[in-house]
Amino acid sequence: MAENSTTYLETAGSGTADSKSRNARYSISNTNASAFLLLGLGAFFAYFGLEYRLGSLRSMGPGMFPVVGGMLLVGIAFVVALTGRKSDEHLRSLPVKPIVAILGSVVAFSLLLETLGLALSAPLLIAGALVASGQGSLKTGVLLGVPLTLAAVLAFPILLGVPLKVFP
Repeated sequence: MAENSTTYLETAGSGTADSKSRNARYSISNTNASAFLLLGLGAFFAYFGLEYRLGSLRSMGPGMFPVVGGMLLVGIAFVVALTGRKSDEHLRSLPVKPIVAILGSVVAFSLLLETLGLALSAPLLIAGALVASGQGSLKTGVLLGVPLTLAAVLAFPILLGVPLKVFP
């Protein structure tokens, strides 16, 4: 029976067992990489959320959301790992451009929120997500940016009373 290409331990070269173990490379499928990422994030949020008061369901404390959200992420990680199909596609390298675009837009949003206000900094966040997806155009940016920015302005400062500056 031929060896499946989704093996997780591939050895390079031939020789003794000792030389094979020194040349071993680990390969992981995209599904399992996603499950590990969700598991790590969920464990991180649940663990550090325990430093805050949980409260009760009637009167939730500041630790309730990160702990429950973290536990949900851990549960989703197990579902992804168990139900994920084995594929021939392996994680070759990290997609640097989308990671930089998303992290850069979040950092820019957080730094510019106080000076530009929500109405001008929210579209920067949306533009970063469009650049990361690689499928964005100016038309898509406007069609997504305007209603999402209006929804954020309506939801946070107006309906929820969050003290955010809307305009510069």
